[in-house]
Amino acid sequence: MNHRSNLISMNNLTREDGLWVLDQPTRFNYSDGEGSELFLKRVVSEARDLSSQSLELETCFSQWDWVSEYHLSFKRANLLRS
Repeated sequence: MNHRSNLISMNNLTREDGLWVLDQPTRFNYSDGEGSELFLKRVVSEARDLSSQSLELETCFSQWDWVSEYHLSFKRANLLRS
């Protein structure tokens, strides 16, 4: 049994530019603020390595900026490890 395929089909995920996205996006009512979101969009758009342990993304966050550290730190990869 292929659990990955089941999760993909159950959640209507499609693959775009190496990322899994919802086929039918729903409204998400949380925002880190327009400035932070534009910064994150630029960083992700320009990055070559979007892997969960990307050192390229890791170098883009400031230790004083919680939002960018939260999204870009390679330590986040540990949340998904079993």
